[in-house]
Amino acid sequence: MTRILVAINDSPAGLAAARAAIWLATESRATVLAVHVVADEAPQDGRGPPGGRDGPSPAGPTDADIRAREAAAVLDFVAGLAQQA
Repeated sequence: MTRILVAINDSPAGLAAARAAIWLATESRATVLAVHVVADEAPQDGRGPPGGRDGPSPAGPTDADIRAREAAAVLDFVAGLAQQA
C-alpha cells in the first residue's frame, strides 16, 4: 500500500478517520491524501438559506468564504497530526 485516501469532515468521526489513516500510513510507510467534505448548504448556525450569499457584502464574508476557512482549518489540523506521527 502506497497511498491512503481519507475523506473527512469536522465531526468526531471524521477526525477519528483521519487519525486512523495517519496511523495506518505510519505503519505501512504510505502517503495520506485527505479531502475535506462539506455539504453544499448554509452553515449549521443558520446564517442564511442554502446556497448562502454569493458575493462580497459589507456585512462580512460570504458563506463560501466561511466554508473555505473552515475546510482549511480542518486540513491544517490533520496535517499537524500527520507531522506529529
